[in-house]
Amino acid sequence: MNELKRKSKPGFTLIELLVVVTIIALLVAIISPSVSKALDMAKKTHVAAFISSVSNAAMQYKNDNTYFPGQEMADRIGDGSGEVSGSQMLAICLLGGLELNGSTSEITGTPESDYLTFKDGKTTTDTLASRPYTVTDMWKGDDVRALLYYPSRVGNNGTIANDDAFVYEDNEAYLSSSDGFPEDAGSFRTAITDSRFGGTTPKAYNSDTFILISPGINRNYFADSDGKNDDDLMNFDK
Repeated sequence: MNELKRKSKPGFTLIELLVVVTIIALLVAIISPSVSKALDMAKKTHVAAFISSVSNAAMQYKNDNTYFPGQEMADRIGDGSGEVSGSQMLAICLLGGLELNGSTSEITGTPESDYLTFKDGKTTTDTLASRPYTVTDMWKGDDVRALLYYPSRVGNNGTIANDDAFVYEDNEAYLSSSDGFPEDAGSFRTAITDSRFGGTTPKAYNSDTFILISPGINRNYFADSDGKNDDDLMNFDK
C-alpha cells in the first residue's frame, strides 16, 4: 500500500524574518524625515501664497481708499477698550459685510468676499484669543494661528523706536512667550528691523506700508537674539 507523503511548504526562518523587519525599520527611519520635511514645506508654501494674496488685497484697498487697511482708524487698533486687533481690522477692511459697532470693539455683520475671498469653513477667519473675525494664517494643521497685521502709522519717520512706524500692541492679544521663544515687544522690534540700514536709529521694514507676519513651522512668532526661531513667513524678504 502506497503512502501519500506530505510535502512540507517552504517558509521563512526566524532569522530571515528578523532581517526583513530590520530592513523595513531602516527604510522607514530613512524616509520619514524626508516625508516630514516635504509636508512642512507644503504647509509653508500654502501660507506664503495666502500672505501674498492678502498683501495684494491690501494694496488694492489702498488704491481705492487712499489708506492701507486700518491706517485711517489706527486709534481703534490695539488691546484696549473699544479696540480691535490688527488682524481683526484687516478682516473688517478686506472682507465685505463687517463693521465696528460704534465706539465698542464689537464686530457686527456677516463676512463675505470683497478684496479678500472669504472661504467659509476654511478658516479665513476664526475666533482666536477670544477675538472673533481674526484673519488666520491658513495653516494646514490643527494649530492655526493669527496672521498678524501691522499697518504703518501715517506720518512716521521710519524708525522702530517708541512705536513710531509700527505698534506692538496691535496684535498683542495673540502673543505670548512660550517654549523659550519670546514674543514680547523687543523681539517684535528685532523682527521688523531692516538690517540694510545702519546707524544708531534702526529703521523698520515697509515703514510706509504694512507688515504681515505668520509663525513658522514651530508655530511661534519672532526670532530671539540668537536668531533662533527665524522661520516666520512675512510679506517682506529678509
